[in-house]
Amino acid sequence: LWHYKENNTIHDFPLLIRDDSHLDQLQLMQDNSTLQAALVEKKQRIQQYLLTMELIIQDRTEPAAWLLASEQASKLLSMRKIDLELQNQTLTAKIAQVEGSLGALRTVSESQEATIRWQNSRHENQQVSIDVLRKAVDQRENSVQELLGLIVQARQENENLANKLQIAQTTTQSQATGGRNGLLKRLTKGPMEFIIKGYLTFKKKRLPAADQDLIRTSGFFDPAWYLATYPDIAEAGLDPLQHFLEFGGREGRDPGPNFDSSWYLQIYADVSQSGYNPLVHYLRHGRDEGRNPRQP
Repeated sequence: LWHYKENNTIHDFPLLIRDDSHLDQLQLMQDNSTLQAALVEKKQRIQQYLLTMELIIQDRTEPAAWLLASEQASKLLSMRKIDLELQNQTLTAKIAQVEGSLGALRTVSESQEATIRWQNSRHENQQVSIDVLRKAVDQRENSVQELLGLIVQARQENENLANKLQIAQTTTQSQATGGRNGLLKRLTKGPMEFIIKGYLTFKKKRLPAADQDLIRTSGFFDPAWYLATYPDIAEAGLDPLQHFLEFGGREGRDPGPNFDSSWYLQIYADVSQSGYNPLVHYLRHGRDEGRNPRQP
């Protein structure tokens, strides 16, 4: 500014002061007016320049404020970025935890599915085994029924044979008794006759007599029931007690409703193998041994 003032001062316009000339005054006034106008113009230019400089200075300060605001915004953005990264890390950890839980659940689910498949397979195998066992049991039952039928048939045939044998033995004994009596009559009287008669008496009264008394007084033998249950004995005219003692018991015939001969012989195989009459064995030994007379 000072340079501008120094280069554009008043001395650029020389003044001629002449007190004795009116023209000089007029010229001075004109020059003064011109100078004033020039000063006003220069003042305006200076003011415009100053205004321009202020605007320039203002324009230069605004970027600094913007830069400061930008730095603050950058700091805020950095802090926001750090917060977002922390949140991202937290969410990533939670996602990993959820994925781990899902993996564990998936493993448990697969294990349970494998267990269910194994149980289903086992159930199917068991069902197949049950079906096979059922078929085997049915076949066994059929075989048992066939065997029972054969046993019943064989027992009936055995009873028929035993009855025929009893009848034949009774007839033979009658004939033999008559023959022995005639023989005795023909034998010489003396010690021989006494020995033969004693032998026949002993044979008749040996075990059956004692066993008959034991069975008769036991309460298990019912003669009427025996003849009603086994009509073949009544038809043959045989003595029920003697028949049961000699044959019926070992054939599995019952002496009465309170003793099961066939069951007794089946359960106690030692009695069956010994050929003992089942009721006689029970009365003499089985009862004291705690054996049952029939199925409980």
